[in-house]
Amino acid sequence: MEKESRDTMSSPRFAALGANTMGLTWIDRLDAATTPVEVMELARVYLAHVSLEEFAALPAKCRPRKLVDAQDLAEYALDLVRETCVDPEPPPMTLKLAAVISHASTRISELSATANDSDTQEA
Repeated sequence: MEKESRDTMSSPRFAALGANTMGLTWIDRLDAATTPVEVMELARVYLAHVSLEEFAALPAKCRPRKLVDAQDLAEYALDLVRETCVDPEPPPMTLKLAAVISHASTRISELSATANDSDTQEA
């Protein structure tokens, strides 16, 4: 995953993302994405910006895993959100990851629904 993340991060489109991994800027970027591929790239870049120390502090089932497709993203989002519901005081990084990753998963669903609506209208 490390090489893949570096390749994605070095692409010209994402070169200007900066190191600010938390906050609404990532949500805004996800909202601005126009394809599921873009959303997946943003999710990977987001995870690549989180430090190893931050990952080490996460519960085992919330640690990042390889995100190949929308199904992987949805499963990871579900694991993160479950943890925030089970743990009365989840680590702040778990909350941040849950917010961004679940938003990414939702955004892919929105884009897919829009694409399906367009296909239906064209038929």
